[in-house]
Amino acid sequence: MKSLYTLSQTFSLQQFLSCCCILFATLNAPGNLAVVVNMRKQGNAIDPWKIAIVAIFLMFSFLLGGSFVLQLFGINTPSFILAGSIIILLLGLDMCLNISIFKMDPDTLTASVVPLAFPIIVGPGTFSMLLILKAEYQFLAIVLASLANVVIIYFMLKYSEWLERRIGKLGIAIIQKFMGLMLIAMAFQHFKTHLFG
Repeated sequence: MKSLYTLSQTFSLQQFLSCCCILFATLNAPGNLAVVVNMRKQGNAIDPWKIAIVAIFLMFSFLLGGSFVLQLFGINTPSFILAGSIIILLLGLDMCLNISIFKMDPDTLTASVVPLAFPIIVGPGTFSMLLILKAEYQFLAIVLASLANVVIIYFMLKYSEWLERRIGKLGIAIIQKFMGLMLIAMAFQHFKTHLFG
């Protein structure tokens, strides 16, 4: 009980909101709406609940065990953050310029968990961003922001066709490009912080 009280006292709403926005951009749920709708049109069964469970499991696993994995390979966190920043930069360019840096074979779209949960929704960019956040934000804020984003992803998957009709392809494209621009800016910020001090 005392530990819960301590956590509530140290919890920062501003950090939680920042983590939510950063993860929302990285997970790119709006940008993946078109992929989800296309998969449904091809007759693939989409299970939002299963995808949400797999996504949060992967995120928490890497959040808790990512540093240990790096130690096994002899990689320090700043080096991984720099490498992750490159992936985030490329992901942002992919989203903004439609240059297909991260290619995906359309023939593999046969299941809702792979490749939708991994690596489309939760992929290398998400893993990199989680370690970057872990180095700069409160752990509780990251955990709650991860849960909040997975809940958003669940509802976006569940109502993907309705959202596409409401927002439209142009609206989805605008959101995707804006999120991509934010990722590019974040990548340059991390380059500046961890490379040039």
